[in-house]
Amino acid sequence: MERVMNKYKGVVFFDYDGTTVDEVDNIATATPKTVESLNKLKENGYLTMLCSGRTHRFLEMDVDKFMGAITCNGSHTEVEGEVIRDICIPDELLFKVVNEYFPRDTIIHFETRDISYYLHMDEEFFKNHCKLFNLPQRWYAPWKFRTKNTHISKLVMNYKDIQVKKDFEEEFKDVFTCAKHVRENFIDITLKGVTKGDAITELIEKLGIDKKDTYAFGDADNDVEMMQAVGTGIAMGRHSEKVGEVASMVTGILNIRPSLFLKNGEVNVSGLCRTRKKSVANVFESCKKYFTSRNIDPNTYDISVASATTPDECDELRR
Repeated sequence: MERVMNKYKGVVFFDYDGTTVDEVDNIATATPKTVESLNKLKENGYLTMLCSGRTHRFLEMDVDKFMGAITCNGSHTEVEGEVIRDICIPDELLFKVVNEYFPRDTIIHFETRDISYYLHMDEEFFKNHCKLFNLPQRWYAPWKFRTKNTHISKLVMNYKDIQVKKDFEEEFKDVFTCAKHVRENFIDITLKGVTKGDAITELIEKLGIDKKDTYAFGDADNDVEMMQAVGTGIAMGRHSEKVGEVASMVTGILNIRPSLFLKNGEVNVSGLCRTRKKSVANVFESCKKYFTSRNIDPNTYDISVASATTPDECDELRR
């Protein structure tokens, strides 16, 4: 850890699903604009971190475009190849969950850094799952191939009956943290207190970086703690209610991935407000309030507002 201490001006954290990529907008990998922003941030001394509920393996198409990653909702952290955090779920807890909830018509994934294990009874489900979402089968393996020293960082539970989710959360409220996905009936399960925000707090403290110099983009409930852990949290246009409550800003829904630009060596964020719901005057006012809340004189910045309502206008706005 010593070789990365005091090396960065700040850190920018990017959620993955619904933020860096988005199936609704048919964005399967980080866009050229996002990659350009990542490179500029790196050039100007900022650490860029992917921050996802996914495992490292499930991010392989984009993870190398970032300087590091927080995965499994905060259970594992790596910065420039160095492991900073590696938290695992004890086997006795794994077996308790399986014994009680597998009989209740659930599918349980056991997530490690590189492989997702499944119970042999679910093999057909995972084969179809890979075909449906075009995922490599090498990402999955039956539980019988798991070795004793392989850490399980996170569980994922698919459920059909909402009562199963409610019962699980109540029974294990003192043991696990659960985060529901935005559009699917499954939850991420990590040890209590292990969240993206917890991992971020630990990382920036170790790096000696002031919270005000940290930024995060996100959209789902598992991003709430991430938003609270940084100086500026930016919610995507499509976001959960909980994220909207804690975010400092909200981007517009313009089919544009999060982007940052640098002005005089400082980080600035594009898409500060939802212009579809606010008048131009209110957009300016929101920007000024934001700057004032951080003891920044808004008169030292040029604040401009652009709007787009058609695909062609969106393309022009990107340029």
